[in-house]
Amino acid sequence: MLSDVKVMLNPVAGAGSAGRLAIPIFRGLESRGFRSIDLLRSTEPLSLQTAARNAVAEGAKLLVAVGGDGTINEVINGILSASKEPGDITLGVINAGTGQGFAKGIGLPASLESQLDVIASERTRSIDVAALEFTSKSPNGAGTVTRYFINEC
Repeated sequence: MLSDVKVMLNPVAGAGSAGRLAIPIFRGLESRGFRSIDLLRSTEPLSLQTAARNAVAEGAKLLVAVGGDGTINEVINGILSASKEPGDITLGVINAGTGQGFAKGIGLPASLESQLDVIASERTRSIDVAALEFTSKSPNGAGTVTRYFINEC
């Protein structure tokens, strides 16, 4: 049986087109054997990073980012800030952004149905992740911050 899935959706990605994908994604995953599907919508900048971090802390093994490169970046940062063993987490991607840099770079098929098939196939591959550590000066004080990226910095 396929694992549970947490879908991380940015409804404003792709000039708002990603928001219209919630039901087709849910139905598509369900028809492919997923039984426990949680849909988490972005409500503000970095909310998907927090949602991904919480999902990993709760034991999630499959997270699906629905949006563009920024959405993928938030989800990756949530995964890696929560997990000491990121190889235990699978990231699925439903490309719904405008630039499509990461999706094109990994050769993700263009159609939603094909992207759902990739996720359901449970075939994975490793990708490189880079980390950038810097000192941030904010109203709350200075501190060291680490940000991860897989496509663009």
